Amino acid sequence: MLRALAPAAALLVSFGMPSAAAAAHVPAGNWVWYYQHVQAADRAKFAGAREVVVSEQANDAVAIAQIHAKHALAFHYVNVYWYPGNRAYEGVDFSQNAGWAFCESGSQPAIGRSVNGVPWYYADLNERGLYDSVVSYLRSLRSSGYDGVFLDLGTTALAAGAMPGLVSTCTQQPVVVGATFADGYARVAKAAAAIGLHVVVNYTTRKPLRADVASVVDRTLYETAPGATAASFAASFARRRAEQAAGQGTAPRYVEEVKTSRLGDRAGAFFGWTQAALWRIDLTVNTGDDGCPGTTMPSACGRFGTFPELTAVHRGKAMDAAPSSRSCTSRAAMRCLWVRRWQYALVLVNTTAAPIRAIVSTGHRRCRTFTDIWRARTLNGGACRMKLTVTVPAGAGRVYAERYP
Repeated sequence: MLRALAPAAALLVSFGMPSAAAAAHVPAGNWVWYYQHVQAADRAKFAGAREVVVSEQANDAVAIAQIHAKHALAFHYVNVYWYPGNRAYEGVDFSQNAGWAFCESGSQPAIGRSVNGVPWYYADLNERGLYDSVVSYLRSLRSSGYDGVFLDLGTTALAAGAMPGLVSTCTQQPVVVGATFADGYARVAKAAAAIGLHVVVNYTTRKPLRADVASVVDRTLYETAPGATAASFAASFARRRAEQAAGQGTAPRYVEEVKTSRLGDRAGAFFGWTQAALWRIDLTVNTGDDGCPGTTMPSACGRFGTFPELTAVHRGKAMDAAPSSRSCTSRAAMRCLWVRRWQYALVLVNTTAAPIRAIVSTGHRRCRTFTDIWRARTLNGGACRMKLTVTVPAGAGRVYAERYP
Protein backbone atom coordinates (compact mmCIF):
# COMPACT_ATOMS: atom_id res chain seq x y z
CA MET A 1 0.00 0.00 0.00
CA LEU A 2 1.18 3.50 -0.74
CA ARG A 3 0.63 6.50 1.45
CA ALA A 4 -2.79 8.02 1.01
CA LEU A 5 -4.39 11.24 2.21
CA ALA A 6 -8.05 12.07 1.71
CA PRO A 7 -8.85 15.38 0.04
CA ALA A 8 -11.56 17.67 1.31
CA ALA A 9 -13.54 16.83 -1.81
CA ALA A 10 -14.13 13.22 -0.76
CA LEU A 11 -17.78 12.73 0.18
CA LEU A 12 -19.27 10.96 3.19
CA VAL A 13 -21.27 7.89 2.32
CA SER A 14 -22.84 6.08 5.26
CA PHE A 15 -21.94 2.41 5.52
CA GLY A 16 -24.66 -0.21 5.84
CA MET A 17 -23.87 -2.92 8.36
CA PRO A 18 -24.17 -6.67 7.74
CA SER A 19 -26.65 -7.18 10.58
CA ALA A 20 -29.31 -5.18 12.37
CA ALA A 21 -27.46 -5.69 15.64
CA ALA A 22 -24.43 -3.74 14.42
CA ALA A 23 -23.99 -0.14 15.53
CA ALA A 24 -24.22 2.74 13.07
CA HIS A 25 -20.99 4.10 11.69
CA VAL A 26 -19.46 6.82 13.85
CA PRO A 27 -17.00 9.55 12.80
CA ALA A 28 -14.09 8.23 14.86
CA GLY A 29 -14.07 4.53 14.05
CA ASN A 30 -11.63 1.66 13.77
CA TRP A 31 -10.62 -0.40 10.76
CA VAL A 32 -8.47 -3.50 10.32
CA TRP A 33 -6.29 -4.22 7.28
CA TYR A 34 -5.44 -7.93 7.42
CA TYR A 35 -3.33 -9.39 4.60
CA GLN A 36 -3.34 -12.98 5.85
CA HIS A 37 -5.72 -15.89 5.51
CA VAL A 38 -8.56 -15.40 7.98
CA GLN A 39 -9.46 -18.29 10.25
CA ALA A 40 -11.94 -18.64 13.10
CA ALA A 41 -9.19 -17.88 15.63
CA ASP A 42 -8.67 -14.47 14.01
CA ARG A 43 -12.19 -13.29 14.81
CA ALA A 44 -11.10 -11.69 18.09
CA LYS A 45 -8.74 -9.39 16.18
CA PHE A 46 -11.71 -7.70 14.53
CA ALA A 47 -13.74 -6.84 17.65
CA GLY A 48 -14.65 -3.16 17.56
CA ALA A 49 -13.72 -2.68 13.90
CA ARG A 50 -16.29 -1.10 11.62
CA GLU A 51 -14.59 -2.45 8.50
CA VAL A 52 -12.00 -5.15 7.79
CA VAL A 53 -9.91 -5.23 4.58
CA VAL A 54 -8.43 -8.57 3.53
CA SER A 55 -6.28 -9.80 0.66
CA GLU A 56 -6.88 -12.97 -1.38
CA GLN A 57 -8.25 -15.72 0.86
CA ALA A 58 -8.06 -19.49 0.87
CA ASN A 59 -11.76 -19.48 1.74
CA ASP A 60 -13.75 -16.30 1.15
CA ALA A 61 -16.85 -17.62 2.93
CA VAL A 62 -14.90 -18.32 6.12
CA ALA A 63 -13.19 -14.93 6.05
CA ILE A 64 -16.43 -13.03 5.47
CA ALA A 65 -18.22 -15.00 8.18
CA GLN A 66 -15.57 -14.17 10.77
CA ILE A 67 -15.69 -10.48 9.86
CA HIS A 68 -19.47 -10.26 9.85
CA ALA A 69 -19.60 -12.11 13.16
CA LYS A 70 -17.98 -9.02 14.67
CA HIS A 71 -20.54 -6.76 12.94
CA ALA A 72 -17.94 -5.30 10.59
CA LEU A 73 -18.04 -4.83 6.83
CA ALA A 74 -15.80 -7.11 4.75
CA PHE A 75 -13.63 -5.37 2.15
CA HIS A 76 -11.41 -7.10 -0.40
CA TYR A 77 -8.06 -5.75 -1.63
CA VAL A 78 -8.08 -5.06 -5.38
CA ASN A 79 -5.16 -4.01 -7.59
CA VAL A 80 -6.04 -2.90 -11.12
CA TYR A 81 -2.86 -0.87 -11.64
CA TRP A 82 -0.62 -3.68 -12.92
CA TYR A 83 -0.74 -7.46 -13.40
CA PRO A 84 1.89 -10.24 -13.51
CA GLY A 85 2.66 -11.53 -16.97
CA ASN A 86 2.89 -15.21 -16.05
CA ARG A 87 -0.28 -16.16 -14.18
CA ALA A 88 -3.86 -15.39 -13.26
CA TYR A 89 -4.24 -12.69 -10.66
CA GLU A 90 -7.48 -11.29 -9.23
CA GLY A 91 -9.61 -12.65 -12.05
CA VAL A 92 -7.26 -11.52 -14.83
CA ASP A 93 -4.65 -13.59 -16.70
CA PHE A 94 -2.16 -11.56 -18.72
CA SER A 95 -0.31 -14.73 -19.74
CA GLN A 96 -3.33 -15.50 -21.91
CA ASN A 97 -4.22 -11.91 -22.80
CA ALA A 98 -1.05 -9.98 -23.58
CA GLY A 99 -3.11 -7.44 -25.55
CA TRP A 100 -4.57 -6.09 -22.31
CA ALA A 101 -1.30 -4.45 -21.31
CA PHE A 102 -0.88 -0.69 -21.53
CA CYS A 103 1.51 0.67 -24.18
CA GLU A 104 3.28 3.99 -23.76
CA SER A 105 4.42 3.96 -27.39
CA GLY A 106 3.82 1.73 -30.38
CA SER A 107 2.73 -1.81 -29.55
CA GLN A 108 5.28 -2.53 -26.82
CA PRO A 109 3.63 -3.38 -23.47
CA ALA A 110 4.92 -1.17 -20.66
CA ILE A 111 6.44 -2.97 -17.68
CA GLY A 112 5.70 -1.28 -14.37
CA ARG A 113 7.88 -3.46 -12.15
CA SER A 114 9.58 -6.84 -11.93
CA VAL A 115 9.04 -9.21 -8.99
CA ASN A 116 11.44 -12.17 -8.75
CA GLY A 117 12.11 -11.83 -12.46
CA VAL A 118 8.42 -11.74 -13.40
CA PRO A 119 7.34 -8.59 -15.26
CA TRP A 120 4.21 -6.80 -14.07
CA TYR A 121 2.51 -4.90 -16.88
CA TYR A 122 0.52 -1.70 -16.55
CA ALA A 123 -3.16 -2.42 -17.08
CA ASP A 124 -5.00 -0.93 -20.05
CA LEU A 125 -8.34 -0.49 -18.32
CA ASN A 126 -9.68 1.17 -21.47
CA GLU A 127 -9.32 -2.14 -23.31
CA ARG A 128 -12.81 -3.61 -23.42
CA GLY A 129 -11.73 -7.20 -22.68
CA LEU A 130 -9.77 -6.22 -19.58
CA TYR A 131 -12.41 -3.83 -18.30
CA ASP A 132 -15.14 -6.46 -18.66
CA SER A 133 -12.96 -9.01 -16.85
CA VAL A 134 -12.32 -6.60 -13.98
CA VAL A 135 -16.03 -5.84 -13.64
CA SER A 136 -16.77 -9.57 -13.69
CA TYR A 137 -14.23 -10.05 -10.88
CA LEU A 138 -15.83 -7.27 -8.86
CA ARG A 139 -19.23 -8.89 -9.33
CA SER A 140 -17.80 -12.18 -8.09
CA LEU A 141 -16.56 -10.45 -4.92
CA ARG A 142 -19.99 -8.96 -4.34
CA SER A 143 -21.74 -12.28 -4.91
CA SER A 144 -19.30 -13.95 -2.51
CA GLY A 145 -20.54 -11.63 0.21
CA TYR A 146 -17.94 -8.85 0.30
CA ASP A 147 -19.36 -5.45 1.20
CA GLY A 148 -16.63 -3.33 -0.38
CA VAL A 149 -13.29 -3.12 -2.13
CA PHE A 150 -10.01 -1.36 -1.38
CA LEU A 151 -8.44 -0.09 -4.62
CA ASP A 152 -4.68 0.16 -4.16
CA LEU A 153 -2.25 2.55 -5.92
CA GLY A 154 -4.82 5.30 -6.37
CA THR A 155 -2.24 8.08 -6.10
CA THR A 156 -0.11 6.91 -9.02
CA ALA A 157 -3.17 5.94 -11.04
CA LEU A 158 -5.06 9.20 -10.60
CA ALA A 159 -2.74 12.05 -9.76
CA ALA A 160 1.01 11.44 -9.45
CA GLY A 161 3.64 11.10 -12.15
CA ALA A 162 3.06 10.62 -15.86
CA MET A 163 0.76 7.58 -15.91
CA PRO A 164 -2.56 9.29 -15.07
CA GLY A 165 -2.52 11.43 -18.21
CA LEU A 166 -1.22 8.83 -20.67
CA VAL A 167 -3.37 7.18 -23.35
CA SER A 168 -2.40 3.66 -24.39
CA THR A 169 -1.07 3.44 -27.94
CA CYS A 170 -2.14 -0.17 -28.51
CA THR A 171 -5.78 -0.34 -27.41
CA GLN A 172 -7.72 -2.48 -29.86
CA GLN A 173 -11.28 -2.17 -28.52
CA PRO A 174 -11.50 1.01 -26.41
CA VAL A 175 -14.26 1.49 -23.90
CA VAL A 176 -13.99 5.22 -24.59
CA VAL A 177 -11.81 6.52 -27.41
CA GLY A 178 -8.93 8.59 -26.06
CA ALA A 179 -9.49 7.70 -22.40
CA THR A 180 -6.45 8.14 -20.16
CA PHE A 181 -4.99 5.71 -17.64
CA ALA A 182 -6.67 7.71 -14.86
CA ASP A 183 -9.99 7.59 -16.71
CA GLY A 184 -9.84 3.81 -16.76
CA TYR A 185 -9.04 3.57 -13.05
CA ALA A 186 -11.86 5.98 -12.22
CA ARG A 187 -14.28 3.96 -14.34
CA VAL A 188 -13.44 0.85 -12.28
CA ALA A 189 -14.15 2.71 -9.02
CA LYS A 190 -17.51 3.83 -10.37
CA ALA A 191 -18.31 0.32 -11.62
CA ALA A 192 -17.59 -1.11 -8.18
CA ALA A 193 -19.99 1.36 -6.60
CA ALA A 194 -22.65 0.63 -9.21
CA ILE A 195 -22.40 -3.06 -8.38
CA GLY A 196 -23.19 -2.23 -4.76
CA LEU A 197 -19.69 -2.35 -3.29
CA HIS A 198 -18.39 0.32 -0.93
CA VAL A 199 -15.14 1.82 -2.25
CA VAL A 200 -11.93 2.83 -0.47
CA VAL A 201 -8.98 4.17 -2.47
CA ASN A 202 -5.31 4.47 -1.55
CA TYR A 203 -4.62 8.16 -2.20
CA THR A 204 -1.76 10.22 -0.78
CA THR A 205 -1.47 13.46 -2.70
CA ARG A 206 -2.99 16.74 -1.56
CA LYS A 207 -4.40 17.21 -5.04
CA PRO A 208 -8.20 17.08 -4.88
CA LEU A 209 -9.57 13.69 -5.75
CA ARG A 210 -11.25 13.94 -9.14
CA ALA A 211 -14.96 14.57 -8.71
CA ASP A 212 -16.24 11.40 -10.39
CA VAL A 213 -14.16 9.26 -8.02
CA ALA A 214 -14.91 11.38 -4.95
CA SER A 215 -18.61 10.89 -5.58
CA VAL A 216 -18.34 7.11 -5.04
CA VAL A 217 -15.50 6.80 -2.51
CA ASP A 218 -16.27 6.26 1.18
CA ARG A 219 -12.72 6.71 2.44
CA THR A 220 -9.15 7.05 1.27
CA LEU A 221 -6.18 5.52 3.09
CA TYR A 222 -3.34 7.48 4.68
CA GLU A 223 -0.31 5.51 5.86
CA THR A 224 1.98 7.04 8.45
CA ALA A 225 5.70 6.34 8.48
CA PRO A 226 6.72 3.44 10.73
CA GLY A 227 7.73 4.34 14.26
CA ALA A 228 5.99 7.64 15.01
CA THR A 229 8.30 9.57 17.32
CA ALA A 230 8.19 12.60 19.57
CA ALA A 231 10.41 14.36 17.04
CA SER A 232 7.86 13.84 14.26
CA PHE A 233 4.91 14.76 16.45
CA ALA A 234 4.92 18.49 15.62
CA ALA A 235 4.63 17.93 11.85
CA SER A 236 1.83 15.37 12.10
CA PHE A 237 0.02 17.49 14.70
CA ALA A 238 0.15 20.54 12.42
CA ARG A 239 -1.12 18.51 9.45
CA ARG A 240 -4.07 17.10 11.33
CA ARG A 241 -4.96 20.44 12.87
CA ALA A 242 -4.84 22.14 9.46
CA GLU A 243 -7.08 19.46 7.95
CA GLN A 244 -9.73 20.00 10.59
CA ALA A 245 -9.45 23.78 10.31
CA ALA A 246 -9.90 23.50 6.53
CA GLY A 247 -13.48 22.41 7.06
CA GLN A 248 -13.36 18.67 6.50
CA GLY A 249 -16.26 18.33 8.92
CA THR A 250 -16.43 16.24 12.04
CA ALA A 251 -14.31 13.47 10.56
CA PRO A 252 -11.62 13.56 7.86
CA ARG A 253 -12.63 11.23 5.10
CA TYR A 254 -9.60 9.03 5.43
CA VAL A 255 -8.37 6.09 7.46
CA GLU A 256 -4.95 6.58 8.98
CA GLU A 257 -2.79 3.48 9.13
CA VAL A 258 -0.36 3.44 12.04
CA LYS A 259 2.73 1.37 11.27
CA THR A 260 5.36 -0.21 13.43
CA SER A 261 8.82 -1.07 12.15
CA ARG A 262 9.34 -4.38 13.94
CA LEU A 263 7.24 -7.36 14.96
CA GLY A 264 5.29 -6.96 18.18
CA ASP A 265 6.20 -3.33 18.86
CA ARG A 266 3.28 -2.66 21.20
CA ALA A 267 4.74 0.55 22.63
CA GLY A 268 5.24 1.92 19.11
CA ALA A 269 1.71 0.97 18.14
CA PHE A 270 0.25 2.73 21.18
CA PHE A 271 2.38 5.82 20.62
CA GLY A 272 1.41 6.15 16.97
CA TRP A 273 -2.24 5.25 17.53
CA THR A 274 -2.77 7.73 20.36
CA GLN A 275 -1.17 10.55 18.36
CA ALA A 276 -3.74 10.05 15.61
CA ALA A 277 -6.53 9.32 18.10
CA LEU A 278 -6.24 12.88 19.42
CA TRP A 279 -8.19 13.77 16.27
CA ARG A 280 -11.45 12.70 14.61
CA ILE A 281 -9.79 10.15 12.37
CA ASP A 282 -10.60 6.53 11.55
CA LEU A 283 -7.67 4.32 12.54
CA THR A 284 -5.99 1.01 11.72
CA VAL A 285 -2.67 -0.59 12.76
CA ASN A 286 -0.42 -2.53 10.37
CA THR A 287 -1.75 -5.16 7.96
CA GLY A 288 -1.30 -8.40 9.89
CA ASP A 289 0.86 -10.08 12.50
CA ASP A 290 2.97 -12.82 10.90
CA GLY A 291 6.02 -10.65 10.17
CA CYS A 292 5.86 -11.38 6.43
CA PRO A 293 7.80 -14.69 6.51
CA GLY A 294 10.08 -15.20 3.55
CA THR A 295 9.78 -11.67 2.27
CA THR A 296 12.70 -10.23 0.33
CA MET A 297 11.69 -6.70 1.37
CA PRO A 298 11.46 -6.69 5.18
CA SER A 299 11.36 -2.89 5.31
CA ALA A 300 8.14 -2.93 3.27
CA CYS A 301 6.47 -5.56 5.42
CA GLY A 302 3.28 -4.24 6.93
CA ARG A 303 2.44 -7.30 9.03
CA PHE A 304 4.31 -6.44 12.22
CA GLY A 305 1.43 -6.93 14.60
CA THR A 306 -2.28 -6.52 15.22
CA PHE A 307 -3.42 -4.87 18.42
CA PRO A 308 -7.04 -5.85 19.11
CA GLU A 309 -7.00 -3.91 22.36
CA LEU A 310 -6.75 -0.69 20.33
CA THR A 311 -9.23 -1.81 17.69
CA ALA A 312 -11.76 -2.45 20.44
CA VAL A 313 -11.57 1.08 21.84
CA HIS A 314 -14.71 3.06 21.02
CA ARG A 315 -14.03 6.78 21.42
CA GLY A 316 -17.46 8.16 20.56
CA LYS A 317 -17.97 11.91 20.16
CA ALA A 318 -15.32 14.46 21.05
CA MET A 319 -15.86 16.29 24.33
CA ASP A 320 -13.04 18.77 23.69
CA ALA A 321 -12.87 21.06 20.66
CA ALA A 322 -9.21 20.13 20.16
CA PRO A 323 -6.32 18.42 21.97
CA SER A 324 -5.00 20.37 24.96
CA SER A 325 -1.50 20.44 26.41
CA ARG A 326 -0.01 20.55 29.89
CA SER A 327 3.34 19.99 31.60
CA CYS A 328 5.19 21.42 28.58
CA THR A 329 8.97 21.80 28.68
CA SER A 330 10.09 25.41 28.79
CA ARG A 331 11.98 25.38 25.52
CA ALA A 332 9.68 23.35 23.29
CA ALA A 333 5.98 24.13 23.03
CA MET A 334 5.20 20.75 21.44
CA ARG A 335 7.02 18.78 24.13
CA CYS A 336 4.05 18.30 26.42
CA LEU A 337 1.44 15.92 27.71
CA TRP A 338 -1.35 16.10 25.16
CA VAL A 339 -4.88 15.22 26.19
CA ARG A 340 -8.20 14.83 24.47
CA ARG A 341 -11.40 13.66 26.10
CA TRP A 342 -13.88 11.63 24.12
CA GLN A 343 -17.34 10.45 25.06
CA TYR A 344 -16.06 7.00 26.02
CA ALA A 345 -12.28 7.40 26.21
CA LEU A 346 -9.38 9.56 27.33
CA VAL A 347 -6.39 9.77 25.00
CA LEU A 348 -3.00 10.99 26.31
CA VAL A 349 0.33 11.43 24.51
CA ASN A 350 3.57 12.31 26.29
CA THR A 351 6.11 13.82 23.88
CA THR A 352 8.58 14.83 26.61
CA ALA A 353 11.71 12.98 27.76
CA ALA A 354 10.31 12.24 31.22
CA PRO A 355 7.26 10.42 32.60
CA ILE A 356 4.35 12.67 33.54
CA ARG A 357 1.86 12.07 36.32
CA ALA A 358 -1.40 13.95 35.88
CA ILE A 359 -4.93 14.25 37.20
CA VAL A 360 -7.38 14.41 34.33
CA SER A 361 -11.08 15.23 34.57
CA THR A 362 -13.29 12.86 32.61
CA GLY A 363 -15.50 15.79 31.60
CA HIS A 364 -18.67 13.92 32.58
CA ARG A 365 -21.27 15.10 35.08
CA ARG A 366 -21.43 11.67 36.62
CA CYS A 367 -18.65 9.34 37.65
CA ARG A 368 -17.39 6.68 35.26
CA THR A 369 -15.34 3.49 35.42
CA PHE A 370 -12.43 3.32 32.99
CA THR A 371 -10.15 0.54 31.73
CA ASP A 372 -6.42 1.11 31.30
CA ILE A 373 -5.98 -0.39 27.83
CA TRP A 374 -2.21 -0.71 28.13
CA ARG A 375 -2.47 -2.75 31.34
CA ALA A 376 -5.79 -4.40 30.43
CA ARG A 377 -7.32 -3.69 33.81
CA THR A 378 -9.81 -1.28 35.33
CA LEU A 379 -8.53 1.80 37.10
CA ASN A 380 -8.99 2.30 40.83
CA GLY A 381 -10.14 -1.25 41.32
CA GLY A 382 -13.22 -0.54 39.25
CA ALA A 383 -14.33 2.39 41.40
CA CYS A 384 -16.40 5.10 39.74
CA ARG A 385 -14.46 8.37 39.34
CA MET A 386 -14.92 11.92 38.04
CA LYS A 387 -11.14 12.36 37.69
CA LEU A 388 -8.38 9.94 36.81
CA THR A 389 -4.83 9.96 38.15
CA VAL A 390 -2.53 8.53 35.50
CA THR A 391 1.16 8.28 34.69
CA VAL A 392 2.26 8.37 31.05
CA PRO A 393 5.86 7.27 30.36
CA ALA A 394 8.25 9.41 28.35
CA GLY A 395 7.62 9.26 24.60
CA ALA A 396 4.51 7.14 25.01
CA GLY A 397 0.77 7.10 24.47
CA ARG A 398 -1.98 5.77 26.68
CA VAL A 399 -5.73 5.39 26.31
CA TYR A 400 -8.36 4.82 28.98
CA ALA A 401 -11.72 3.57 27.78
CA GLU A 402 -15.11 3.42 29.45
CA ARG A 403 -16.79 1.14 26.92
CA TYR A 404 -14.36 -1.70 26.30
CA PRO A 405 -14.46 -3.93 24.47
